[in-house]
Amino acid sequence: MNEIDKAIPEEKVKLFADDTNLFLFDKDSKSLSLKATECLNKLNQRFVANKLTLYLSKTCYRLMFFFRQKRTKILN
Repeated sequence: MNEIDKAIPEEKVKLFADDTNLFLFDKDSKSLSLKATECLNKLNQRFVANKLTLYLSKTCYRLMFFFRQKRTKILN
């Protein structure tokens, strides 16, 4: 399964033991959701082709938001 990154070459996939981590980034939550669904479908197809199983009950996700604060200089 070391070729799992070929299933979705445009995204970042990391493997550790029997865990697969997928890192997705987007500024829009709807686009991110669509991208996640598409990537999970592609990964699942690769798993099935290799007689593996994607356990949805063990699948989780985390949303992270980064906000940039405007910096203002205070002049005395």
